[in-house]
Parts: sequence; C-alpha cells; structure tokens
Amino acid sequence: CGKLTEILFVQTLAGWLGAQSVPEGWLRALRDEHIGRVIALIHKTPAQEWTVDRLARAAHMSRSVFYNRFRDLVGEPPAKYVLRWRMTVAARALIREGVSIGEICDRVGYASVPSFTHAFRKHHGETPAAYRRSRHA
Repeated sequence: CGKLTEILFVQTLAGWLGAQSVPEGWLRALRDEHIGRVIALIHKTPAQEWTVDRLARAAHMSRSVFYNRFRDLVGEPPAKYVLRWRMTVAARALIREGVSIGEICDRVGYASVPSFTHAFRKHHGETPAAYRRSRHA
C-alpha cells in the first residue's frame, strides 16, 4: 500500500505541476516526460540495479543526454539520487516498521547487510541499528 501511495503521489504531483513554475530539483524534473518516468521507477523499485545505462534506456534517451538532463533538472547525478532515495526508504522502514535490517537491505538493493550498513552509516552518520534505537528512544 505504501509503494502505491508513493507512486500515486508522484504522478498526481507531476500532473499538478504541469501548469506551475517550479525551481530546480526533483519536483521540477517530474514535469519532464522522460526524467519524471525514471524518478517514478526509482521510487517504485529502489532495489533494482539502477545503472545510468538502465535508467537511460527506461527514459528512451542516450546515456550522455540522459545523464546531463537528469543532473540539470534534479540537481545531482542519477547514482547519487538513487543512493539518497534508497537511504530515505531504509530510514523510514527503520523507524516505522518492525522489520529486520536484512529485510530492509533487500528492499533497497544491497546484496549484504555489511555493505548496506556501510552505505547507511556513510549517509546518515550512524549504523542502521543505532539510527533505529535513537528514533525510538
């Protein structure tokens, strides 16, 4: 239900923004037919192995045109956006859901708990377990 809500939110927002002037960032990028489609895919399936090549194919664009357009509209490279979204999904799950760190690791596309823990610590400044404890204290 949560994934469907996110997708509907992104699509509704994209439609609403069609007539609006929006500053740089992912909200502005939603107005772009190709980049908006890619952002929706990233949000829908964060565990997917999202390479620039795969994202460019999903956008029906060449790799270099896609990369530059994404970076210009979103304000950061695609890989950085994917990582940030995965860490957002993971942080939400740690706080709101009673699932294991291993399950969260799978949801956001990491092959092992240690690699996920390393990425999470680098992004949030603490391990997933410490993050969960500090938010539930």
